[in-house]
Amino acid sequence: MTLLLDSSLWIDFTRSRSPTALKQFIAPFVLDPQAHLAEPVAKRHDPGAGLPAGGPNSAQP
Repeated sequence: MTLLLDSSLWIDFTRSRSPTALKQFIAPFVLDPQAHLAEPVAKRHDPGAGLPAGGPNSAQP
């Protein structure tokens, strides 16, 4: 199965000041040949985007 890893795992794995226990825990995931790294995603949060004018519960079936 393919793994999708958050980039923070890779950062913690390669950072010299990360605790050894953390690196040992992360290692099997980061070193898995089927693992893929997910880069940080920037998303603007717009609370009203895509919702009906009266809010999420006002849509008619």
